[in-house]
Amino acid sequence: MMRANRANNNHHSSRLGGTTSVNDFGARADGSDDSRAFEKAWNEACSSGGTLVVPERRTYTLKPIRFSGPCRPNTAFMIYGTIKAWPEMSAYEDDRKHWIVFDSVNNFRVDGGGTFNGNGKKWWQNSCKTNDNLPCKDAPTVSYIIIPKNNFNYLYI
Repeated sequence: MMRANRANNNHHSSRLGGTTSVNDFGARADGSDDSRAFEKAWNEACSSGGTLVVPERRTYTLKPIRFSGPCRPNTAFMIYGTIKAWPEMSAYEDDRKHWIVFDSVNNFRVDGGGTFNGNGKKWWQNSCKTNDNLPCKDAPTVSYIIIPKNNFNYLYI
């Protein structure tokens, strides 16, 4: 699991002042796929230079997803709760290396003190690294950053 940095947690459930909660777009945090709600909330925050908020004390489940820019300056992704990887390995067949991708965003911040839970145990149990009889296949990365020419262009989680 990867934890984001701790930050002020005053904004976590509404779109007031440029803040967009994933709950406002239908995220349920009930174990079902919340990817579409996150995509809609991202589009809102990105287009306005606002802050996407993942509320605390809730666990949202995401299939592989790409949050694409360009975005207006100062767009932020504040994680106070938990973002958990989709548990079915079949969801990663198109791209087994990436779970969450932030693509082509500048002046961007990920913060909040929440948790990325990549379901690593499931991947290790199905890996040649723990069982020589299993095939060696890529697994989604939990944290991978490429920063070309002092610009933030990609963040893989």
